[in-house]
Amino acid sequence: MPVPRERDDTEYFAPLADLKLQDRTELYLGLAHQTGGKDGTRRRIDAASQVVGRFGVATECGFGRRDIDTIPDLMRQHAAVAGKI
Repeated sequence: MPVPRERDDTEYFAPLADLKLQDRTELYLGLAHQTGGKDGTRRRIDAASQVVGRFGVATECGFGRRDIDTIPDLMRQHAAVAGKI
């Protein structure tokens, strides 16, 4: 699910509070953005964690359309926040 880079507030994630997922279903939130770096991603993770119990971290819309030179930094960002959830 894409998450706009400026949304690091719990109100954005509030509609997910009653989401019922099967155990085998994984929810990934597009919390990682080049803009805002690790700090912005951590703020979005913290806000989502207040509402959603279990989720993975993804980019807002994947890596396929990104400039190839931006991918290593974004991958490092993913690794840096991986233990935050």
